[in-house]
Amino acid sequence: MFFALVPMVTWTMLKMRERAGGFRVIVVCASAAGLVRLLGCFVDGYPGAVPVTFMLLELFLLPALLVWHARLVRMETSTT
Repeated sequence: MFFALVPMVTWTMLKMRERAGGFRVIVVCASAAGLVRLLGCFVDGYPGAVPVTFMLLELFLLPALLVWHARLVRMETSTT
């Protein structure tokens, strides 16, 4: 999933204001994947270090990236 999302996120960053909705959809879907991984941890037990690392990235880094992106779009909109 990571290798599919990175090109899409890069594409949305080229024109942030016009493609902000696409960026939000991508980040929300990836964060939902983190919630599913977390549920899997409760159901099936500890999955290992690599899945937990990706889960933490999806649950914490991506929402922070979403806040950062919204701030950049607001700053870009206020300067034009």
